[in-house]
Amino acid sequence: MKLKKLAFRALGGLMSVALVACMLTSCSKSGSGDKLVESVPASACFVMKFNPKQVVENMGCSVDNGKIVLSEKISNAIKTQAGAPALSAVNNFLTYTEGINLDAVVLFTTSDRGRDMALATTISDAETVKKHLKEIVGNEKEKDGFTVYDIEDGGVIAVNDDMLWVAEKLSVIQKYIEDAASGNISSLAGVADVIAADNALAFVALMPNIVDGHTAKEAEEELLKEGVPAGLAADLASVVDCYVCASVKLNGNAADGEAYILDKDGKRKEFGKIVNVIDTDVLKNIPADANVVAATGNIADEEIKGLIAQKYNELKSDPYGADAALGFGFLAELDGPAAIGFDMSSLINCDLSQFFTMSENELSKMVLTNLKFALTAHYPADVVNRFSEYVCSTLQSQGEAPEAVADGFHKVAVPDLFDMYFGNKNGYFTITNYNGEGDCTALADKFAGKRAVIYSRSDVNPTLAELGWNFGSEGMIWLEDDAIKSHIELTGTDANYLQAIIEPLTDPANIEKLMSMFSSLDKRVYDSGSEYEFDYDYDSVYEDQEAIPELEY
Repeated sequence: MKLKKLAFRALGGLMSVALVACMLTSCSKSGSGDKLVESVPASACFVMKFNPKQVVENMGCSVDNGKIVLSEKISNAIKTQAGAPALSAVNNFLTYTEGINLDAVVLFTTSDRGRDMALATTISDAETVKKHLKEIVGNEKEKDGFTVYDIEDGGVIAVNDDMLWVAEKLSVIQKYIEDAASGNISSLAGVADVIAADNALAFVALMPNIVDGHTAKEAEEELLKEGVPAGLAADLASVVDCYVCASVKLNGNAADGEAYILDKDGKRKEFGKIVNVIDTDVLKNIPADANVVAATGNIADEEIKGLIAQKYNELKSDPYGADAALGFGFLAELDGPAAIGFDMSSLINCDLSQFFTMSENELSKMVLTNLKFALTAHYPADVVNRFSEYVCSTLQSQGEAPEAVADGFHKVAVPDLFDMYFGNKNGYFTITNYNGEGDCTALADKFAGKRAVIYSRSDVNPTLAELGWNFGSEGMIWLEDDAIKSHIELTGTDANYLQAIIEPLTDPANIEKLMSMFSSLDKRVYDSGSEYEFDYDYDSVYEDQEAIPELEY
């Protein structure tokens, strides 16, 4: 009897923790309205909003009055692998979220060290929620207007008429409710909008609360002491008075992200103007079929340019700073856009299973010989020529003999891999491993008007297609005047983003193929003499121990 009781308590504790974890890790619009936003004190340092409903629905499942209903494919996979009783048990467990509004769950703290973390969400049916919590947690008691459940491994769950809270202690919850009554984040311009928006995940770091006791003026003074120019010091120090915000939204087969900084008036800081808008002319030196392209405009902020130039001049006169000076020189004299691109089409379309049977040397050689790349940056003509001459003289000093293939453009052989080309190409200093026209200007519309961009695309890989991942992808991260944004979209499929990734794993045949591939990898590592093996000289250890005199007490 005692064993049965102990087992029930263990299961109850596990399920209560799993319930909380589900709410924390599962991530649509904040249907809970202002009630949830107004439960977060204005003194909060960090706030995260999760949207379990948006994630569950993007996985191809659904939510019915808080209850998660599995998709047919996931249900069939559980039934096939574990049996009908297991599926029934899982579905029964998922009903324990009934009555909880899964479209918005907030996690926050007022401690800059993350102490006294609290989770809060609204509920639509308090009695149903209490019934489920009593079943899986137990320890139900009434205290100060809450129905409280003690979690066996620490912490409490507290429920009233329309809210559910999870924290270390009930006193933490009571303090936050009291603090929010005095002032909550809905009073902070722009911050409440981030939390209440239609996102799967939103995050706010409230910098004024994190650096409590330190003013922007003090931070500015410290920067000035370090030699940072006045205007730049003021801009950097102003972040002390700002809110750092970020969010991710799932929308069909795409995921969108955004990060920005709000000042106290809710206006976005235009930090992106540190660099100029990209001149898409730079793309003409990038491989036409590039799968990955990164580009940026040159530095626009005059004070930052001045700092770089100052450092460049200091290092030029330092006999030990030549290598560092070269890097600062590339930045200091850049007068236009810069870009790097990789054409990895042959690698993306190859049979991935062969990677698991190659040695490290074979793998490295295959990648390098099947890769096209180009690095290109715009400089004044005399600087381009100077850089080209520098590379030539460096190679010659190492016994290499660069060959001129065009006016200002040279090549040098990299044995067993490819020929490396460098020099003036279309007015840009360029380094590449192929001698041909690049012209990736078909992507110009994706880079136009942006200040920095990382773009990638991938076609369907035949090996992954056999495992059910029969889609490609296209994505970008870019810098605008006042935000960093991202967009990743699956191509060649109508399935939702998470659904397309997860559903192939519901097929036992796909799992078996994956396990076989990983087994091949393990065997290769084992056969090659894993780097995890090492010799341990026990004799030397014992010798050292013997050399230590015994202590007398």
